[in-house]
Amino acid sequence: MHRIRTSRNLLDRWFLRNGHRLAETLNEYRYLIAVLLIGFVVWAVVFNIALVDYLNSTRWTSRTAWLGPLPDPAYFDFLGFTIEYQFEGYSDYSFYYVHWGYNLLNGVMPYSGEFGYLEMDGLINENGAYMFPPLTAYLYAFGIALGNIIGPGNWGIGLLFAIFGYLTTLPVYGIAKEFSGNPRVGEIAALTYVINPLVLYHIDYIWLNPAPFYFFFFAGFYALLKKRRNTAIILIVTAALFKQTAWFLGIPLVVHLIMRARERKERPSTEYESVVPLDGNDAKMSSRTLSLSFIKSRFRRVLKDRVPKAKKDEPKLSTIAFIKEFFDLRVFLESVIVAVLYVGAIMLPYILAQPHFLSYWQLATGYFNFENFVDPIAYNVPERLPILLILNNMPELAELLDLLLLSSGPFFFGIIVFTGLMILLDKYKGEETRYLRRLLFFTFLLMLWTNLTGPRGVFKYYFTMFAPFFSIFSSYSMTRYDSDHVPVSASMIWMPISFTLLILLPDRDFYLAYVIGIFLWYILAPLFARLYGIIKKPFGYLKTRVGTRIDLAMATITVQGFSHPSKIHRSLGIAIVVVSGIAGSSLVILGVLATFTVLELSIQIIMQYLLLTGAIIFIGMQFLSIALTYLQPSIDKITDLNYTLKTLSYTLAGLILIFGGSTYILSWNIDSFLSRQLMVISGVICMIWTFALVLKTENRTRLLIDIFLLIGTGTATWVWFNLVDTLYFPLGIACMVGIVIHLMTVLLKEFRHDEESVQDKNGELTIEAALY
Repeated sequence: MHRIRTSRNLLDRWFLRNGHRLAETLNEYRYLIAVLLIGFVVWAVVFNIALVDYLNSTRWTSRTAWLGPLPDPAYFDFLGFTIEYQFEGYSDYSFYYVHWGYNLLNGVMPYSGEFGYLEMDGLINENGAYMFPPLTAYLYAFGIALGNIIGPGNWGIGLLFAIFGYLTTLPVYGIAKEFSGNPRVGEIAALTYVINPLVLYHIDYIWLNPAPFYFFFFAGFYALLKKRRNTAIILIVTAALFKQTAWFLGIPLVVHLIMRARERKERPSTEYESVVPLDGNDAKMSSRTLSLSFIKSRFRRVLKDRVPKAKKDEPKLSTIAFIKEFFDLRVFLESVIVAVLYVGAIMLPYILAQPHFLSYWQLATGYFNFENFVDPIAYNVPERLPILLILNNMPELAELLDLLLLSSGPFFFGIIVFTGLMILLDKYKGEETRYLRRLLFFTFLLMLWTNLTGPRGVFKYYFTMFAPFFSIFSSYSMTRYDSDHVPVSASMIWMPISFTLLILLPDRDFYLAYVIGIFLWYILAPLFARLYGIIKKPFGYLKTRVGTRIDLAMATITVQGFSHPSKIHRSLGIAIVVVSGIAGSSLVILGVLATFTVLELSIQIIMQYLLLTGAIIFIGMQFLSIALTYLQPSIDKITDLNYTLKTLSYTLAGLILIFGGSTYILSWNIDSFLSRQLMVISGVICMIWTFALVLKTENRTRLLIDIFLLIGTGTATWVWFNLVDTLYFPLGIACMVGIVIHLMTVLLKEFRHDEESVQDKNGELTIEAALY
C-alpha cells in the first residue's frame, strides 16, 4: 500500500511539474501558436480551393498560360473596394513537375533525352531537358509516390510545396526574433509571411516550386544565428541542390565562415564621451541653449587633447598576421570539407553516370530574345527591364539596355559590389547577431539586384522568395548594425504586404518598375528614416504640449497579488480561469473550423471569413493565455498577467471598434426598422466607449464602461443572430466574451481594493508578487 501511495505521489508530481512546464511554454509562445493556427487555416483553405480546381479543370494539363486576364488587367471587389489585377499563372505543374516525377520513379536518369519524354494515359508529353539540380527531381518523385498514397490526381507534389512554404514561417519567426531581440517582432514577421498573398497565390494555389529552396536557406541561416555551423552548411547547401538561384544565397555563408570574429578595440575616448567638462560660462547655459555644433566642437577638443596619436614607428602587421587576424581559414576549410562531402554523396551517381550534367544546368542561364523593341513580349516569356522602355516608346534605349543586360556586365557588377560589402562588414565577438543581420540585409539587396539584371529575366513567382525578406526587414531599425533591441512599429505590418501586392497585382509588363522602387527604398532607407523623423517632429511636439494640458494617458487594467485573498477573490479567480480556458479553447476551435463551412462560396466571401478566422483565433489564444497565466506558479505571474491583460485590452478595443463600426455602416441596408435602430444605437455605443478600454481611468469607471460595452455588443450580436449572419455573429460573441473576462478582472481588482482599504486601516495589509 505504501508503494502504491508513493508511486501515485510521484506520478502526481510528474504531471504537476510537466503540466506547469507545458503551461509556461504555451503562455510564452501563445502568439506564435495563434499565428501558426491562423496560417494553417489560410493555407489549408487556399490549398483546398486549388485542389478542387486542379481535379476538375482541364487548364492544368495544358501547356499554356492559364491564369491572369489577357490582354488587359481585370477587376474584383473586396470589402467594397474595386481592385485591378493581372496575375501570372502557368501549367508547369502538370507539364513539368508531374512528368519528371514519374520518369524518376520509372528509373529514367534526369540528365538525358529520355527524361523529357513520357507516355502516360495514352498521351505523349515531350517537355525538353531537365535543367535543375537533382534534389528537385527527388522531390517530384517523392510527391508522386505520396500522391499514390493520399489519393488520385498526382497532387502530392503540390502538397509538399505547400508544406515547405508554410513551414518557412518558423525560421522567419526565429530570425526576426533574434535580430530584434523582441519576440513580438518575430510574431509579426511570421504573421505577415504566412498570410502573404504573393506566397499564397504562387506556392499554395498554383503550386510553383520556389518554396523548398528558400525554406532550407532560411532554416540554415537561423542555424547560423544559433551557432550550429555544420547544420547551417548542410541546410544551405541543400537549398543550392534544389535550384541554381540558391547558389547566390551561399555567398553570405561563405563570407560568414571565412571572416574571423575579432575583439572590438574600444576608442580611448569612451570614458570621456559621457561627461564633458564645462567652464564657468558654459555652465550658465541651459540645456535648451546647448547647440549641437557647440557639443561637437567641445567633443572634438576633448578627443584632440586626450586621444594619443598613432606612433609613426609602430610596426605594421605582416601579410600572414593580417590574414590570421581577419580570416579564419581553418574553420573555412573544415566547412568546405563538410560541404564537399555532402554534395559529393548526393552528386556521385551523376558524376559517374552522367558527367555532362553541367551542360544541362547551364540551360537555366539561357535567355529569350525580344521579337522587336516596339511591342510587349509574349505572356510565357520572362520579363526584363527593357520592357519598361518599350512601354514608354523608347525602342533604341530598350535595345541598348537589352544588349547591356545580355552581356551580364550589370549582373556580375552587382554581385561583386554586394559581396565586397559583406566582406568589409566588421565582425566583432559578442556582436555576431548584429553582423548576421547586416549580412542578410546585403544578401537581400544582392538577390533583388540579380533578379532585376539577370539576362534570363523573371516571372512574378520568382519573387516569392522575397516574402520572408520583406517580413524580416520591415523597418529601418532591422536593417541597421548598431541596434540590439528593435521595437514594434507600424511598418512591420503594412510594408511586407504592400511590397508583395506591388508585385502580384500590377500589369506584368509594368511591375518591374515597382521592384526597382522597392530596391531603391531599401538602398535609401537611411534618408527616408531621417525625412520621417523631420516630419514626425512637429507632431511629437504637439503631442507633448497637449499632454501637459490635458490629463489623458494610455493605460490598461492591471492587477496585484495579495497574501490573504478572501473567498470572493478566490471564486473570481477560479471563474476567470474557467471562463478564459473554455472560451479560448472554443474560439480557437471555432476559428479553425469556421472558414471550411464556406469553401463552396465565392473567393471574396472566403477571404472575408479568413479575416474573421484570424481575429477569432488570435483573441482565443489570448483568453487561453490568461487562464494559463493564472495557473502559472512562477513569481513573475503578475507581470505576465498584466502584460497579457494589456494586449487583450488593445486587441479587444480594436475588435469592438471594427464590430461596432461595421454594424453601424451595414445598418443602412437593413429594411426592418427595429433591427436598423438597434444596430445604429449599439454601433454608436461600441465606437464611442471602446477607446476607454485603453485610457487611464478609475477602476469603477472601467466597471461602468464594461457594462455599456456589454450592452452594446450584446444588442448588436442579438440582431446579427436574428439576421442569420454567420460572419458578424461569431465576432460579436468573441467581443462579448472578452468584455466579460475584462469585467471579471475589474471586479477582482475592485474587491481587492476595498479589502486593501479595510486592511490598511487595521495595519494588516501585506502584498505579494503572487496570485493565489
